[in-house]
Amino acid sequence: MLTVVHHVYGAWLYATPWRLHVVGLAVVAGALLLGASAASVTYRSVGLAVFTLLTAAIPVGWLGAFEGLYSHVLKDLLFLAGASPQVMGRLFPASVYSLPDDLLFELTGVLQVPIAAWVVRSHWRILREWLRARSVTAGWEAGR
Repeated sequence: MLTVVHHVYGAWLYATPWRLHVVGLAVVAGALLLGASAASVTYRSVGLAVFTLLTAAIPVGWLGAFEGLYSHVLKDLLFLAGASPQVMGRLFPASVYSLPDDLLFELTGVLQVPIAAWVVRSHWRILREWLRARSVTAGWEAGR
């Protein structure tokens, strides 16, 4: 939801309606994640593998690393550090990026990083429990 709010606000703020494509992508991504999560209950290993790959790609890779870290944290740090217009223009072309001039827009972008970190931590717990359950089951089966 945060990325939807962020991109809708950015589309309005910067008069860039092309940012609204993220709303559709986020809906599809959410549906895929929910479906893979549900599949992991029935099709344990395969469902969990698909859920893990989707989690790494969407909330962690796309939203956390690219959208949060690169598009906002790095951009904001370089801007605040006084990076040259040439560096900023090369890394963050004006056709796609806006230099930091709105606190809410930048904050909602940066907040995707701690959310992605929380997703990694939570998903690691899920994987750890799954591995523990498998090792207990394997040990029990070996003792039969």
